[in-house]
Amino acid sequence: MNVAVTDGKSKKSADFREGSRVSDIIAALGFDFPLPCGGMGRCGKCLCRVNGREASACKTQLFSDAVVEISPPAAQVLTAEETVAGAEGAVIDIGTTTVAAALFHDGRPVKTLGRPNPQRVFGADVISRIGAKDTAPLTAAVRGLVRELRTELGGDENTVITGNTAMLALLCGLDVGGMGVWPFEPPSLFDTEFEGAYLPPCASAFVGADALCSMLRAEPKPGEALLMLDLGTNGEIGLYHGGRYRFTSTAAGPALEGAGISGGMAAGPGAVYRVRGDVCRVIGGGKAKGICGSGLVDAMALMLESGAMDSAGALRTDFTLPGTDVAVTQGDVRAFQLCKAALRAGAELLTERGGLTADGVDRICLSGALGKNIDVRNALRTGLLPDAPAEKFVPIGNGALLGGAMLLDGGKREKIRSMASACECIDLAADPEFAERYIDSMNF
Repeated sequence: MNVAVTDGKSKKSADFREGSRVSDIIAALGFDFPLPCGGMGRCGKCLCRVNGREASACKTQLFSDAVVEISPPAAQVLTAEETVAGAEGAVIDIGTTTVAAALFHDGRPVKTLGRPNPQRVFGADVISRIGAKDTAPLTAAVRGLVRELRTELGGDENTVITGNTAMLALLCGLDVGGMGVWPFEPPSLFDTEFEGAYLPPCASAFVGADALCSMLRAEPKPGEALLMLDLGTNGEIGLYHGGRYRFTSTAAGPALEGAGISGGMAAGPGAVYRVRGDVCRVIGGGKAKGICGSGLVDAMALMLESGAMDSAGALRTDFTLPGTDVAVTQGDVRAFQLCKAALRAGAELLTERGGLTADGVDRICLSGALGKNIDVRNALRTGLLPDAPAEKFVPIGNGALLGGAMLLDGGKREKIRSMASACECIDLAADPEFAERYIDSMNF
């Protein structure tokens, strides 16, 4: 049978055997099409149109010729918007959801690029990627970005590629099977080169180069107590205090990336990103299609303040975002609670291991797209962030990318090496207090 797939921009077709899944056909034709639950048929996010009728791509088999229509990738990618002294060359940050890239000249970002991470087809979280066998699409995507940036100024540009431990291992085609089972052994901690690009060091299987680069970009000062939070699927947290670095990571889940939320979507056109009273702001304007992470935080705060939800997270009434058709369900609230409890408990335990409370920290740096766009007061109201005065929270943009740009100056690489080798990594899964603190952090 012949099947054609179009995303509105391009169209490809080929012959496939009868009974093939639509999601497999889309992938075989090379389209970027996320499967947040890894194609297990649980999330309902892989909707497409088959011969004009709506269908779930991972649950639909084809037995005759067909035309499949999918939406083009819509995720917005946070790249570089700030100068980085001494940066000259290309830097790429391989995030779980997106791959961001920037070319620096005289310390200024002169070109920025972004792509959805092609490994989204295997699932929304890091663990699902560890089980993936096909790493070629990710390697090809990064090679394409490197090639495009390096030729911009007509030369073989100095290049840094950063990311979490799993993403760097997948980029290099290494066997990551050991990262999914105890004792979670990574195939490499890097501080090496890959095809002429420098890969910064990682501290452990789940504290990657991206977390260390974000801390580097936060630039802790001598005598300062600084907490760094990357509010992503794999929530990475770092603390600098008393001249020492401590890091941990917590499996926050993909709720803040839109996965696992009934109306959730990545931050792109049509996503509600801000909720203010009875007004919802939508990326790109127009009708709301769903809600992204920053909008979800606002929605939770509004539901608490309006009485639509109690402090335990139980909905007293059905809730629809003002002026939209986007509903927030009881399941959405529970997914947010699991996410925020993990992040809050992890941040509190890390600061306590450093002999501090969150209120005793001088600065709390928020790294990543959500950290840049979140309403801090609403995040505090929901308990997503550790309890500290709002003025202590400072967004640092894409800290991983900008910290990677700092490493374009080879003289600064020794600092991140010493950070990686000397830092204390705290395994929350083995910490007897984490489960108790996690449960205590569920309520609003």
